[in-house]
Amino acid sequence: MPSSNEQEDREDKGSAPVEFGGESYIGGNDKEKLVEKITTAKDALTGIEVIAERLKLTEEPIEPKPCPEPIEPKKWRYAIFVDAGHGTLKNGIHTTIAGMGRYWTHKQGKFHQGTTFYEGVSNRILAEKYIKRLEELGMKVVRTYSDSDLSLSDRVSIINYHHEHIQEGLTLSFHSNASPGHDARGIEYYTTIGETTSDPLAQKIWEETKIFFPNFMRSQHHIDGDADYEKNFDIIFKTKGPAVLLENFFFDHYEDALLLMDEEVQDKLTEALVKATVWAQENLQQ
Repeated sequence: MPSSNEQEDREDKGSAPVEFGGESYIGGNDKEKLVEKITTAKDALTGIEVIAERLKLTEEPIEPKPCPEPIEPKKWRYAIFVDAGHGTLKNGIHTTIAGMGRYWTHKQGKFHQGTTFYEGVSNRILAEKYIKRLEELGMKVVRTYSDSDLSLSDRVSIINYHHEHIQEGLTLSFHSNASPGHDARGIEYYTTIGETTSDPLAQKIWEETKIFFPNFMRSQHHIDGDADYEKNFDIIFKTKGPAVLLENFFFDHYEDALLLMDEEVQDKLTEALVKATVWAQENLQQ
């Protein structure tokens, strides 16, 4: 008489195979595998149901959200005319109009060419830092200079043409100062003689710069109540719109010259000008 195990084997061999998950199961060990696989499938199905419940999935189609309207760049009222004269260095050669090159050779230190400080090089460094920040804000910028100097009359014409035919604007003319005794220090800002729309701009620049350089601000408060100096320089007198001539430190004073070479000082001067320019865009009336 066959044993019970032999009987089970015969029954298993004679039973029909079970199809599940793309595989056939007959009996014995296969039966255990089948049970395990079914249990796993049930667990997986339960997990899917739980996830679906949590996500509250439905058969309804999801309505697509409309795309947000594109954000248009801010439209600034004024173009900014940036002037920087007195030449620069190109391949070691000072490029400037005859008689317009301003420089000072110090007894020590390292400046633009050995111990020589060129005002025009410094003017352009500061002007380009300022321009970069304005363009990042989306402002229209017009330069009056290139590697070589343009005549003063040409620079005035560039500004007036853009102001009258393209977009009215503000002019900032970058300079640094010098004194007869080579002993003066500090920062001065110039507008033309009398009360003009340039005065509020110069005052705002002065106030913003004073935050960074409180001990270097020169002014004529005692004469007319505001901070700017007044002189009819052509670049601010013959141009249309508000205009300020900037005298950033005295390049013929050794300590001031070192400050002008300092990138942190350059960045602070730039930041003050940018803040004043944004204020002017929003508040200044021509």
